[in-house]
Amino acid sequence: MSIHTRSALFEGTIRPGCEEAFYDLIMAELMPVWRAMPNALAVRVLRTERREDGAPALVLVQEIDYPSAEAVAEAEA
Repeated sequence: MSIHTRSALFEGTIRPGCEEAFYDLIMAELMPVWRAMPNALAVRVLRTERREDGAPALVLVQEIDYPSAEAVAEAEA
């Protein structure tokens, strides 16, 4: 079985001191939605702990695995 992974990059900044509240909200509110996507096999959320100078300000990377390109298209629709 081949796996097709759709990634989303969340760029921006989190107000200092609000990082844990932000990630708690992601896990409580968005993870259930992402896990319920049609045909989703696995969902990963990657936090940015640090970045190199000049790198984009990514606060979160989300990945969802699907069983096919068609399944990705169905979820996107």
